[in-house]
Amino acid sequence: MIIKNIHTPKELIEQLKRVESPFGYFEVLQRMDITREAFESYFTWNDEKYTRNCLARTDKFELMIMCWEEGQETRIHDYGEAMAWINPICGALKEERYLLSDNGTGLVKVSSLGVGTSEFSFLHTTGIHKYRNNYESRTASLHLYVKPVKSRKIYDCSDGFCKTWSEECSDDSVCVI
Repeated sequence: MIIKNIHTPKELIEQLKRVESPFGYFEVLQRMDITREAFESYFTWNDEKYTRNCLARTDKFELMIMCWEEGQETRIHDYGEAMAWINPICGALKEERYLLSDNGTGLVKVSSLGVGTSEFSFLHTTGIHKYRNNYESRTASLHLYVKPVKSRKIYDCSDGFCKTWSEECSDDSVCVI
């Protein structure tokens, strides 16, 4: 069987729908040869907060493009039961990963690294993290969640207090969180 590269977001979504095992998704992502221009119609920018733009959502996965102005960042959070692959389409992100402290009342930063356009970050279901656009201009990143994210924990670093909120994002919506 000949494995072809993927050249459009539509082809990417169709290939993702055919995946049968969790790590088969990464095999599909590695075949991407999609230009920034092919994704630009999905870009939505907001000066106040990064945006989450849903490309596709099934019962098995959720594919989004996040658009970040310079300096925008997430709060520290996890993805609940979802695994995630993140790949900047343009620009770069700084990823910080955390673990709960031994007594469970706070967080300990365990890594900080940059993720560029030729790289993928992978987070398992237990990954507590945050992202920041440290790039000197806009960044757009592709996010694939294996199991759509239905709820996540947000961690407040000041006192270790953890709260959970749920969000839903339909296929054609733009959510600013």
